Amino acid sequence: MDEQEIGTPLPELPRRYYNSPSIFGAYPQILSLERNEQAAYSRDGTESQRKRLMYARIVGYLILEGPSDQARVAVALEVICCNNEEEKLLAVGKHYFDHFLRACKLPCYFFLATLKVLP
Repeated sequence: MDEQEIGTPLPELPRRYYNSPSIFGAYPQILSLERNEQAAYSRDGTESQRKRLMYARIVGYLILEGPSDQARVAVALEVICCNNEEEKLLAVGKHYFDHFLRACKLPCYFFLATLKVLP
């Protein structure tokens, strides 16, 4: 599968977020998770691994592109509370997918495309 089918990789943290301790502390954890999940997906390409990669990217793009500063910090604090445990971080992404993004139905796909998670 190509990049179009699994979404856009997360960028490095933009400088404008360096002054937020929460975002500055959380985002590197998500980048590391995404790299690990990308490597696993590239190696085996299973549907389960694709979803895990998507969940990591959802969290990352919510931190970068969330609807407000307060929302971005709230997601970052959730990440920090996971203590860099991959399964907990992925559960955060799955939670947002299941309860926030999927709840939007049709607008969900627009939102995910905006976040560069879906093609």
